[in-house]
Amino acid sequence: MASAGADDTVAVGGAGGGGGKGDGDDAASPFDDLFRRELAGVRARLDEMDARHMMEAGMKAAMGDDTDIRQLQADQVARSAARNRKQLEALWTRFDRDSNGILSRDENRALIKEYLRASKVWTPKVVEETMMVGMQIGLRMATEMMGGDLPDELLSEINLQLNALKPQIQAVAEQVLDGIDADRVADEALIKMDANGDGRVDRPEFMSRFLSVMTEVFNPQDIIVSIQDAMGMGKG
Repeated sequence: MASAGADDTVAVGGAGGGGGKGDGDDAASPFDDLFRRELAGVRARLDEMDARHMMEAGMKAAMGDDTDIRQLQADQVARSAARNRKQLEALWTRFDRDSNGILSRDENRALIKEYLRASKVWTPKVVEETMMVGMQIGLRMATEMMGGDLPDELLSEINLQLNALKPQIQAVAEQVLDGIDADRVADEALIKMDANGDGRVDRPEFMSRFLSVMTEVFNPQDIIVSIQDAMGMGKG
């Protein structure tokens, strides 16, 4: 699957699904399109990235060294920022409420609170897809080493295993996200987005830094590690 372009219409498949339009946390969010495209991007990485490199990085992360996987994530965020420029521009327009070209503390707090609300819907989906892709990469490497093809029955088994994990993924993701102090995170994010240190976040800084800062705060890999620990699968 090719990466989603800035103007592509993305149909989300795999372990995830579309954003809801119900009440409460499932109500439509201005971040839905961004998350939907990110979810599709997880699947695209299966074809884009060097499977062996990604698998080795994942194994090192499981042993406590997440340097390589965080570098991979940083590279992915850079590509994502380019792909999602249109969505980021729409978010800037929406949350720069006084249209003065500067994201104020209150504007940023409103933005982060909405991002956090949307994250409760989308983060479990992204985690599920990330785990699915990771399992498929491992199987792909194993079958390639043996000179065969990836059997359909193994893919079906992965789906069954992941479906069984969904309630725990949802519970752990909610626990992690519910423990976040939105205003504190927003204020820290504002500082991190201020690339030139002038005490203000303008549109170019938001466009270039927002996704990377959010990845630091809402990292799917951290939630996956929490799930593994909860299931007794951690490094101990």
